[in-house]
Amino acid sequence: GEPKFVLIGDLNINRTDDDARPQLFNVKEKIYHPNYRPPSSYNDIALIKLDKPAILNTYVRPACLYTDPEIRTTKALATGWGKIGFTKATSPDLLKVALEIFTYDRCRQAYKNLQLKLPNGIQERSQVCWGSQTEEKDTCRGDSGGPLQIGSKNIYCMYEIIGITSLGKACGFVNIPAIYTRVSYFVGWIESVVWGT
Repeated sequence: GEPKFVLIGDLNINRTDDDARPQLFNVKEKIYHPNYRPPSSYNDIALIKLDKPAILNTYVRPACLYTDPEIRTTKALATGWGKIGFTKATSPDLLKVALEIFTYDRCRQAYKNLQLKLPNGIQERSQVCWGSQTEEKDTCRGDSGGPLQIGSKNIYCMYEIIGITSLGKACGFVNIPAIYTRVSYFVGWIESVVWGT
């Protein structure tokens, strides 16, 4: 559904007795990519303007955008409060999962019959596939829009957003990757919206 609020800096959405310092914001504005046309999953990216500035602290830090058109890593970390399995409930705890990149050939094979969401197949410039080839690890329903990130090589304790959780066939099945929006392809659009250039 449509986001109405944004929660940042939290560890468990049901508890207040941990040391997290959550911040809750109303969504002031949603800016969808102009070429996003559901039910297709192409250009599945949006920006959200908060009703007030976030306060940076131990639990809230900015993330850098991964700008290199080449993905120079094989491992990344996805986070979210989504379902913990295909038939299971969502998690009250913010969870993370280490994923590995899949080749486009393997990804195309997994998604060859998904014409409604991918009528022109997987787009290598703007989409990328991650999952696990050995374990039942994945993002799931409720994680959509969340980050796929790698540690920054240049700044200690900072991350770079390499992808955005977009589409999955099923959750947590070995050798069935999820599809992520490839952030580097959209950096120009993001900057034009944020900086007005």
